[in-house]
Amino acid sequence: MSNFVIHREHGISKAQAFEITEDWIVSAEKDYKMHCDVLRSDEQIRVNFSRAGVTGTLTVDDKVFEMQAKLGFLFKSFLPLIEKTVNQNLDNALQAVKDR
Repeated sequence: MSNFVIHREHGISKAQAFEITEDWIVSAEKDYKMHCDVLRSDEQIRVNFSRAGVTGTLTVDDKVFEMQAKLGFLFKSFLPLIEKTVNQNLDNALQAVKDR
């Protein structure tokens, strides 16, 4: 198994962070065929996600986006690309919110 963690302070409102998270859930389920169990509270959204070869959590609150993921053997060689893509997608989502 290969693991990665992305921990990013976002600097946007909690409502905006939650909006990005909801969009991510839709994309993860539709585009990547992830199964997402979502736990929502006033303080945070926690998403447990999985599909063949990938499991993890995304936790978002008023200050931080944190993703922890475990990639199975078949995805191990793609770890740098997956980390880069997740970071770029988060950068793009944050910039889009800030540009509004």
